[in-house]
Amino acid sequence: MDAIGVAARPGFGRIRIVSTVTGAVVALGLVVGLAVGIAAIRSTAAPAVPGVPVTPAARMHVPASGAAATNGLAAYQRLVDNIAAAETWSDHRALIRYSGKLNAMLDAGTLAAVAKEHARLEATLAAANENGDHRKARSIEQQLDALCGTKTVQAYLTFCH
Repeated sequence: MDAIGVAARPGFGRIRIVSTVTGAVVALGLVVGLAVGIAAIRSTAAPAVPGVPVTPAARMHVPASGAAATNGLAAYQRLVDNIAAAETWSDHRALIRYSGKLNAMLDAGTLAAVAKEHARLEATLAAANENGDHRKARSIEQQLDALCGTKTVQAYLTFCH
């Protein structure tokens, strides 16, 4: 038998090299895809809602505590933010709970403080519009939106419609 009779099949080694390279590329693609997927999941933010910070605390509806609980307007604003977050995430149980807390919180003193802050912001907005300061006017409008909250909160406040 001569050397040609026992030689390897033509192209057999090339197939092995191509399949090895293909396997390595697929494995690398899986690793990169996994890394990108994990990064995307970690950086996923809540939908933008005026007055609601995009933090895990906003998603978890953290109740007001500490200094915010002692200041009536700050406690009110935190509750409004929680209601907005509950509506954004369609958390009906939290929405009912926070609406009840808002109803209990809105006594004459809190309503007067919120109305006073609303009047102050309205006056500042009128002055900004009169001066043609559109950037400041937009900032004040965002503050007014945050103060008045969503339709759920506006149902309790006659001056926010």
